[in-house]
Amino acid sequence: MYNQDFKGTATAQISNSIAELFGMNNLQSISKSLQLEERYTLIALVIRGVQKQRLSLLCIDKEKSIEGKPHKVLIHGILDNQENVFDLFETIEIKLYDRNDSEHSGEYDEEISWT
Repeated sequence: MYNQDFKGTATAQISNSIAELFGMNNLQSISKSLQLEERYTLIALVIRGVQKQRLSLLCIDKEKSIEGKPHKVLIHGILDNQENVFDLFETIEIKLYDRNDSEHSGEYDEEISWT
C-alpha cells in the first residue's frame, strides 16, 4: 500500500446501460458483464489514478479459497481499453478527509454554493 494523506468514502450509481443489460445495479451485474462469476466473486471496485484512471477488481478466487479463508485477489487489466472508467457510472461521489479525522466523516447538514 502507498502513503495516504487522506481517507474517505465513495458512493456511485452504476450506468443505466449496464443495469438495463443485466437487470441489476450491483457488483453482480458488473461481474456478469465481464463473465467473472464462474471463478471469482467480485467484492469491490478499486479506482486509482487521476489523469489516467485504472480500474481493478477486488475478488475472491473460488478455486484458491479454502473454507474460512477466502483468497482475495486484485485483478488488473480487465478494463484497460475503457476510455474513462467513470463511464461505468451515472454518478460518483468521493469524500476525502484528513487521514486522522474520525470526528467529521459522515453526512453533512446542508449543501450550499460558494459565491
